[in-house]
Amino acid sequence: MKKKLLTAAVLSALTLSAASVFASPITFSGDGYIQYNNTTQAPSAFNWDNWNGIDTRFRLNVDGNITDNLRAHVRFVQEQDVSTEYASNQARMDMAYIAGKFDNFEIQVGKDDLFTGKGLLIDDHQFTGVKASTTLDVLKLSGFYGKDNDLTRTGTLDLSTSLNGVNLGANYVLFDTTHYYGVNADTKIGDAVLNAEYVKNSVTSADGYMAGITKGAYTVSYRDIEDGAVPTFHTTNLNYDNSKGFKVSAKYDVTKNSSITLYQDFAKDQAGAKKHRTNVEYDFNF
Repeated sequence: MKKKLLTAAVLSALTLSAASVFASPITFSGDGYIQYNNTTQAPSAFNWDNWNGIDTRFRLNVDGNITDNLRAHVRFVQEQDVSTEYASNQARMDMAYIAGKFDNFEIQVGKDDLFTGKGLLIDDHQFTGVKASTTLDVLKLSGFYGKDNDLTRTGTLDLSTSLNGVNLGANYVLFDTTHYYGVNADTKIGDAVLNAEYVKNSVTSADGYMAGITKGAYTVSYRDIEDGAVPTFHTTNLNYDNSKGFKVSAKYDVTKNSSITLYQDFAKDQAGAKKHRTNVEYDFNF
């Protein structure tokens, strides 16, 4: 009986403590996927492109408003390799930050995902640092400074605007001691969206581009990216560095909260070796 009373007292204290910190009720949401991946390329000692098999990921989001201007966000993730070649079973907290909005200025401190440009340079998880953004007339500015999960210094700067129905952007990335630059654009033609991005490594002068068209659930794109033109382990798709070829994808909504996406790379590296990839992914929200 004493243990039950003690447990009840602890839970009550935690509830009162949370209620005193957050200005509104804490909310929970989540997402996950089950995916099959297969690549066709030469294996290496450590190359995340080469894993083949099935893996799963489940994520739980916890959100709460601290004040009218401040909010807190935490995300827990669990990844499981169903085959034997990808990362072993992992559970971690990959997001934890406090964000504030003050008039036309937003700031965020902590661990979060990071995306710059259209994702060709960086689109990845677990970057810890400071994000800030603001809008000056028709120009939006946003940036980040901090470190990735391996404690590598990382900084980004994005500028974007719109002109005559065309969205234009420019971005800069500092990764360790290497500087990358990029420009991007997208526009609508009827019910289709055209987009393109060009990037360059200022140290080695390696460069590359990706251009594509999306209509409804279907996307076709072509890329030609030299070795070292993008930070290999943080780009949208680890297959992109040192590659050229087509990618086709299609998305089918299974239910209101779930979908299946299929995509196929028909690519080679710059030396001509095959770099194909097949991916089938079932995504869901809860």
